[in-house]
Amino acid sequence: MFRMEIRYKLFETRDKLRNFKLENIDACDNETFDLLDEYASKTINMLPLYNFSNLYYASKVKRDEKLSSEISKHTELIKNSKFDELRKIDKDITRAAVKSLLVNSGGWIYIIVPIVIPIILLIFAIAMITHSYSKLKSKLIVSSYKMSYAGATGAYNSHLMYEF
Repeated sequence: MFRMEIRYKLFETRDKLRNFKLENIDACDNETFDLLDEYASKTINMLPLYNFSNLYYASKVKRDEKLSSEISKHTELIKNSKFDELRKIDKDITRAAVKSLLVNSGGWIYIIVPIVIPIILLIFAIAMITHSYSKLKSKLIVSSYKMSYAGATGAYNSHLMYEF
């Protein structure tokens, strides 16, 4: 259900892009249009492949200078477009890809949740212990100052020594 919704949303977004090009045929930059049209089409074709394991493997691929410069060029081209509609279409395509990543990786929830929840609880417990320790430490410091002050001024009484 969710995958088809995402797919249809991408088709709708690509249709918006193509209609925008037809309405602004002279003003719209062909290079930006072609880039977004290709991005939308490739995202539609690759929707089933978006998942965390493929994302992990893609992150391991060494990026060469040519690829990095091409990605930067495409990013700047869209960012510097004079049409807000083209930037919105780019964001819509990216959102659909991220949604697809989450939907396709839904099976991982059974593995991740039993690991993540105890880690979050452990972090919370450590934070609470650290906070309690710092409060206790500050009380001990104040008490030691009181004891030292009382001893130095000669006002040493046994009841002052144990007062917190």
